[in-house]
Amino acid sequence: MSTPQILVVEDEGITAMDLEARLKRLGYSVPAVVSSGEEAILRAEETHPDLVLMDIVLRGQTDGVQAAQELQSRLGIPVVYLTAYFDDATLERAKATEPFGYIIKPFKDINLRTSIEIALRRHEAENAWLVARHGVESPVQYSVTPVADKEGNNGDAVSFFEAIDAVQVGETQRAEPLGVSETLVPSTPLSVVELKLAERMGLLEALVQNSPLATVVLDPQQRVLICNPVFGDLFLYQRQEILGHKLGELIKDYVTGTDTIEVSPSVLSGQVLRTTGRRCRSDGTVVDVGICGVPVFVNGKLEGVYVVYQDITERRRAEEALQQGNAVLRGWLQALEKRSEETTLLNEMVELLQTCVSAEEAYAVVTRSAQQLFPSEAGSLCVLNASQNLVEAVAIWGQPLVGERVFAPEDCWALRRGQVHAVEDPASGLVCRHLGVFRGVSYLCVPMMGQGEALGVLHVQSGSGAVERENHLTDAQQRLAVNTAGHIALALANLRLRETLRMQSIRDPLTGLFNRRYMEESLARELRRAARNQRRLGAIMLDLDKFKVFNDTYGHAAGDALLRKLGGFLRSRTRGEDIACRYGGEEFVVILPEASIEVTQQRAEQLREEFKFLTVQHRGQTLGALTLSVGVAVFPEHGTTVEDILHAVDTALYRAKAEGRDRVVTGKALE
Repeated sequence: MSTPQILVVEDEGITAMDLEARLKRLGYSVPAVVSSGEEAILRAEETHPDLVLMDIVLRGQTDGVQAAQELQSRLGIPVVYLTAYFDDATLERAKATEPFGYIIKPFKDINLRTSIEIALRRHEAENAWLVARHGVESPVQYSVTPVADKEGNNGDAVSFFEAIDAVQVGETQRAEPLGVSETLVPSTPLSVVELKLAERMGLLEALVQNSPLATVVLDPQQRVLICNPVFGDLFLYQRQEILGHKLGELIKDYVTGTDTIEVSPSVLSGQVLRTTGRRCRSDGTVVDVGICGVPVFVNGKLEGVYVVYQDITERRRAEEALQQGNAVLRGWLQALEKRSEETTLLNEMVELLQTCVSAEEAYAVVTRSAQQLFPSEAGSLCVLNASQNLVEAVAIWGQPLVGERVFAPEDCWALRRGQVHAVEDPASGLVCRHLGVFRGVSYLCVPMMGQGEALGVLHVQSGSGAVERENHLTDAQQRLAVNTAGHIALALANLRLRETLRMQSIRDPLTGLFNRRYMEESLARELRRAARNQRRLGAIMLDLDKFKVFNDTYGHAAGDALLRKLGGFLRSRTRGEDIACRYGGEEFVVILPEASIEVTQQRAEQLREEFKFLTVQHRGQTLGALTLSVGVAVFPEHGTTVEDILHAVDTALYRAKAEGRDRVVTGKALE
């Protein structure tokens, strides 16, 4: 009898090499090892193998299922699938090709050899006249077991046929077993041996003893008639402890603790059982097994049950390990997706913060972004005031937020120490005072530093209503809070720097009032607004009378003190929408949006009169009182452009000086 030739189709290099070596060790010939469906078809046409071991999932345009369909339908070559895992859709496609078996990775040599032999014998039997003689028109299930002779050498092979349909694992089906059929004699034609009952029992005994799977034969009362050593090894029994005992006394179902379904009434009534389960061994340990229970009928009478067990513990462990590995990978993937989402939100927050022109805009951006970054937590952005003596919550998200909205810097451990302060257990942790009366939350305070000084603190706390196991901030949440605080601190520091530079560019450093450039830009803007809204706009220009004499008398330092005093005086007596500026030297301009000529004149007179009572102290000396000369102009009566208004108000000011100083003069209206 020639050596069977097995074509291997496997795209994993190491697996393919291992499989080739194992096949050769088992006595098979391997004409080729290929890695794609296209190569499999080509090499099969060239070598005409007896069997193809086909990996289902292959690289390339033709997968294992498509290649198997081509091999079986066109070339008539049987295919056994190799696989580690496949989904339901792939399984249905594979079943549709009517393969000669499946081998689940990883597998032992005994499983590989058994699957190959069954497939080869089934392929032979399906083409033999024996099937026709038994009148079996439906598909048949075929198994082969070598039978040892007296010297212990494998001789003939006993073959079994059984009419089947597509039987799902865990289901039962009414069977009409055909029983022991023929002995296949190598190198001789198939013949039918009319076996007597004793001969049948002898062959059955030999079959059971030589089976690579744990096998027992039961009588109708479920007592063990025949068992093989593999059964004893599997369930940890000696032969004498097994024979004559009921199967239910030997092994129990691990899940239910009751008799196994191998001897259930359905099996005893003639149904074939194929399932998997967990069985208790004699020492109390548990083994995972694949189970096949076949009732044996003689002349329509139940003579016993043929039960086969296959140890699938390693396969089950591999499946569980695969499931656990998949669960871990899914967890990692979810964590990576969350980190990616958080990074996107952080980048969006940073971009928005960079475009903010005021702290208030930045606080609104932080509130919005924090709600997205910490959707299940409450928190606040707390900022130190200019004097560094109070901390105020300027952005709040989440409900309910526990803690004070305004507190002293020393009430926060993070601000005191300049380090992140985390409290997981409020009952034993060092809790900040700004948490208030209710402190039963896990929280984190992250100090925000910018340009070497404290800017504030980012406070994040778990929801007070969360269940116990969720009432803590995770390490990932704490890292996210620290990262977020760093971005916010940098943005706030940049805002403050930009504001400082802006103020330096538009403020007069001596008086603190706006400078001439800002005044001209503001006047142009307010004139456009007044024209658009058809409103008035007033302008006042003030000049210190005899300021040169004052400087010569008291010195330039005293003059500067007087100018600073005048700057404070104007700031304290103008509205929020008014714009007070130092125009140059001792001249000042006040812009009054939406002020009529009467209101502007009244404000000018008020400033002139109140300035007389202004007291200036310099180096312990009270300086002499001065007066103001004031010019007044109004849009649109005195002009519609910046140049017109400034010229009109400047002309009015010089008229006031020329007419004797210490007075208010209104410019001449345009004709």
